[in-house]
This record gives sequence, structure tokens and C-alpha cells, in this order.
Amino acid sequence: MRAVSQPLQKAVKRSGDTYFDFSPNRVLNPGYCYFLGLTPRWNLALAHFVDRLPHIVKEPLPPDLGSFALEQDLFSFLLEHTPDQIYFKDRRGRFLRVSHAVAQYMHVSGPEDLIGKSDFDFWSQETARECFADEQRIMQTGEPMVGKIEKLVFPDGRVTWDYTTKLPLKNSKGEIIGICGINKDFTAFGDLTASIAHEINQPLAAMVINASACVRWLTAQNLEEARRAASLVIAECQRAGEIIARIRALAKKAPPQKDWLDLNETIGEVIAKVGSEARRNRISLQTQLANDLPPIFGDRIQLQQVILNLLINAIEAMSGISEGPRELWVSSEKITEISLHGQRILQTAESEKDVLADKALAEHRFTHILLTVRDSGPGLDPKGLDRLFNAFYTTKPKGMGMGLAISHSIIEAHGGQLWAKVNTPRGAVFHFVLPIHEKRMS
Repeated sequence: MRAVSQPLQKAVKRSGDTYFDFSPNRVLNPGYCYFLGLTPRWNLALAHFVDRLPHIVKEPLPPDLGSFALEQDLFSFLLEHTPDQIYFKDRRGRFLRVSHAVAQYMHVSGPEDLIGKSDFDFWSQETARECFADEQRIMQTGEPMVGKIEKLVFPDGRVTWDYTTKLPLKNSKGEIIGICGINKDFTAFGDLTASIAHEINQPLAAMVINASACVRWLTAQNLEEARRAASLVIAECQRAGEIIARIRALAKKAPPQKDWLDLNETIGEVIAKVGSEARRNRISLQTQLANDLPPIFGDRIQLQQVILNLLINAIEAMSGISEGPRELWVSSEKITEISLHGQRILQTAESEKDVLADKALAEHRFTHILLTVRDSGPGLDPKGLDRLFNAFYTTKPKGMGMGLAISHSIIEAHGGQLWAKVNTPRGAVFHFVLPIHEKRMS
């Protein structure tokens, strides 16, 4: 190894190792950056670096580093520009100081709008109570809460997910005077996790239903029905495997697995899966499927998920009613999309009569297939229709709020539309349309 310049080098032979002493009094003046006690086996390249070190490290540290004014400037810069939500609260849960990211997250004009307020002013009561309980526990025990994934609900029902760390805030005497929190918006990952859980839960639930039916038929010594139920369990196991394969393909950014399929046949497969559940809840399930539907181009597993979700939602909604009939209708038909009064309109058998619409309809071919699911359950709240397909919005006590959001995304990915309306005299109606491709028709 070639010699390096003095006073940098103090070479001491130790079993073949070379030791470089980077003591402050030997290398650099006080106030400069320096390295201490490096004792590895140096190669020739590092020897060249050491030789050049005095020319690399020339700038002294700022003279006011550690001053109170500079610390305040650095802290203010952090709160203003960090994308993370940083906040400080007193023992009563009131905000003392927050970062700009918190103000944006809470949809207020600036951090000053949060000072003196608490979670009860911004979140749902349930979310605010849970956050307050966590913070009180932290202040009582002095133990931090690290990396908790929180589901936070706004008063209007919107849901976000946060990756949250909170620790006790102490004064100069070591007394706990509040909490400091750092949140990261985790909603995108939460959406994905809930979506996967929801998709896997459907075939698992169907397996339980059909396995239970199989046991009942075996008890009744009806081997034919038991065999049929067992076959459905096997089919659901295969479908779960296909869903997992779809998720893996999505993670690898593989293209969707679309092919030509018969929508009526897909509907029939789903009805076979939910038939026993409908009978168990004393629900009359009826179909009216058009016999001249052209094939559509789509992902069979995904479309099954949509239809199954709509039927399960209807069955669950009607299972809780005590009066009136429990009826579930599924229908399919060809429809035409026309341009009328400057708007795109899907003309169906239920559409209001319009002379111009009738004329336009006569001049166009069928463009879409419409599937309708109608039930006689408790119905939908008209005020919530605009949020019905939002992720995590749910009216079920134990619902995840992902089924309709996933279904909406699937139908849109197939070039279609999914919407809902209130049924008359009661219940809900869900429609979705899928485009008819001319090439296959010809």
C-alpha cells in the first residue's frame, strides 16, 4: 500500500491490518467534520480516498448550529413541508400544533383552524372515542403506540386508513403533558387489503353454506342432494384458487384474462351457488333471461364476483325483514344506447316513452346487455345513493364496504356501467350494462 500524506497517517502493523488514527488533534481542527477509529482492512482505493480527505472536508459546520432560533426554523420547516401528519395534543386531546399535512387531511384551510379542537370535531363519534382511549392509555402508562393501522371514519361515512405512531409528550421536568403523533395515509394499501379479503371471503362463505347443506342432506339421507352440495364446495375451492391467481397476476401487472362468454350461463352458475342460501332464508328467486343474448368479452371470474355480490347483498337485506314477501328477481336483456337531447341514454323496456327516443331506437342496433337484480328488501336510502359505490361505505353493521366498490370497478373495467335505484313499492334495484362487440356478432 502506498504511503499517504502526513499528518493523516499513523500506520501501525497489527497482524497484517493497517490502522489509521483519525483523532481530531491529528487530522482536523475542532469544529470540522471528521471520522473516528476506523479499523478495517483497507484496500488501495480507500488509501487514495484517505490521502484526498483533507481536500474533501473543508467546510466548517454553521456557527449557530444548536441555537434556539435555528431549531425553531428547522421545526417549522418540517411541519410545513413533511407529507406525514405530525401533531401535538394536550392531556384533553386538544391540538396544540399540527403540520400542514394534517390540515389538508382534515380539509381545513390551515393548521391554525385545528388549534384548540379535538378529534370529536372532525371524526365520527366512534372513531374519536377510540383515538381518545388510545391517547389516554399512552399518557397513563408512558408507553408509546407504534405502527397501529387505524380505520378512521369521517362524519359523512368516508373512510381512511392510517399507519399511526403516538408517544407521550413530556416537558423539561419529564412530566407527561400530552401526546405527539405521526400518521401516514395508508388508505391505498387498506383498499387493496380489504379488496383481497372481500374477494376471498365470498368463495369461503359459499363453501361453508354448501358444506352445511351437504351435512343436512346427509342427515336426511338424500344422497343426490348431498352429492350436489359437495360438488358446489369443490367448485368454490377452485374459484378461490382462480381468484388468488387473478390477484397474483394483478401484482405482476399481467393483462386481464378475458374471453368470450355467455352471460346467461354465468348468471346460472352464480344462482346455483346461492340457491340453497335463498331457500334457507325463504326467498323466492326468479329469473327472466333473454334467450338471444350475444356473447360478451370479459373475465368470467370477475363478472361472477359482481353478480354474486349483488345477489348475496339482496339475500342478506331480505333475511332481516319480518313482514311481506321475500322476492328476488334476476333478468337480462339487450338494450340500445342512443344520443338524445345531447345526452347518452340507455333505452330499456322501463324507459319513459319519448317520441324522439322511439325514432332513434328504431335507427340503431342493440349495443349493450343489461342485467338487473331486484329485491323486496328494506330498500336504499336515497340520500346515500351517491356514496353507495365508494370504498368502505356500508350500511351493514359488520360490512366492510368493499363489495359494491369492487363491483363498480370491475364493470367499468369491462367498459360498462353499474348503478342503483330505489325499487317500488320497496326494495332495491341494481343494474349493470356491458357492451356488445360487433366483431363477434358478425
